[in-house]
Amino acid sequence: MPPEEPNGLVALWLDFEDKDLVCRGERVFPAKEQLRVSWYTATKNIPAGYIPIMNGTVVAYKDFVKDIVHVDQFSPTKIGSEFSWRDHTSASGLMITLVLPLGQTLATWTPQLIEAKHFDDRIAVFWLLYPSSDAETDVQIKWSLSDLNQELDKEVERLNRKIQLSKKRDASTEYDVALSFAGEDRAYVEEVAKALTSVGVKVFYDKLEETNLWGANLYDYLNEVYMKRSKFTIMFISRWYAEKRWTNFERKSAQAKALMENNEYILPVRFDDTEIPGLLPTIGYISANDRTPEEIARLTLQKLETH
Repeated sequence: MPPEEPNGLVALWLDFEDKDLVCRGERVFPAKEQLRVSWYTATKNIPAGYIPIMNGTVVAYKDFVKDIVHVDQFSPTKIGSEFSWRDHTSASGLMITLVLPLGQTLATWTPQLIEAKHFDDRIAVFWLLYPSSDAETDVQIKWSLSDLNQELDKEVERLNRKIQLSKKRDASTEYDVALSFAGEDRAYVEEVAKALTSVGVKVFYDKLEETNLWGANLYDYLNEVYMKRSKFTIMFISRWYAEKRWTNFERKSAQAKALMENNEYILPVRFDDTEIPGLLPTIGYISANDRTPEEIARLTLQKLETH
């Protein structure tokens, strides 16, 4: 990737002190119309002609830098568990880098990240932000944190995969995969959901959506998920699946999308040979009896990456 060329750069470094988030940082002002900033670097490997920014999180070409202002205490806004940072920029855009506290990862973020990396035993991420119009110069990032529960490099890989998969979704699609299953098959399906989320796949699985489902009109909400908001639906077929009212509703919504788009949308996983209305016997399927949940997740990821 070539160097980024934003109009400005804000580099933030986060830590926890007595359970409070503290933030220090540096703001870089351009000597010319734009900066030249490289994300691919390490503190002990500064390219010739570049200077380190925020301990070397990024490096900036020194001839393009007018001034660097260091601030020991920035104050991101906090609402509940979410933090936000509001700034302003020109049409050339603003680059914001964020180095997370030790042992922490990002649980959520908006808008879309560009990339994550391993930096100084921490996770670092960055955004490139542009004003929505000539009259609107404000930009904003939001994020929430969670404990790191796997090796740092694997978590960085998960974040980057999640970023890349999100770029493949169209504007109306929120989920990479929706899981449709009967409650009797939950133990197997839950392991599939865990394996998918662990590698960065955005999954619709009811236990992960309790807040959104609480109080919602489930008929409308689930119809939207299975007919509009998912890139694929994995249908876990069993005798119980064929008998349940809600699974039949989900099936009909998924089949409607498959019909309208005339492409492979339903990915069947079979526990048995139960016939499902509208699902042709010629459609390729995977047997849950021959595959572990982790193997189902791996095959799903391959499907997403090739479509």
